[in-house]
Amino acid sequence: MTVLDKFTDYLKLGFYFEAHELLETELWEKGNKDPKNLYYKGLINAAAAMELIKRGKKEQGKKVWKTYLKYKIDSFYEVNHRVEKQYEKTLKL
Repeated sequence: MTVLDKFTDYLKLGFYFEAHELLETELWEKGNKDPKNLYYKGLINAAAAMELIKRGKKEQGKKVWKTYLKYKIDSFYEVNHRVEKQYEKTLKL
């Protein structure tokens, strides 16, 4: 199982904070020279957006979500699809 698989599993379970922490420690902090680092930053922000929404801060969550959209890389279709599907579910909370 890859880190990104575990990340999306955490999202599916509603463990948004844990998903955020996982990527921050496993990929983003270690990948400062990795060209995908901004994508990881976007995913971290996607998890943060869902956590904000879960905590009742929907408008703040929507603003943070825009960072994910800004850094999204289309070639990561499967990960993006799972993240965006969970975001749509989270908005309905």
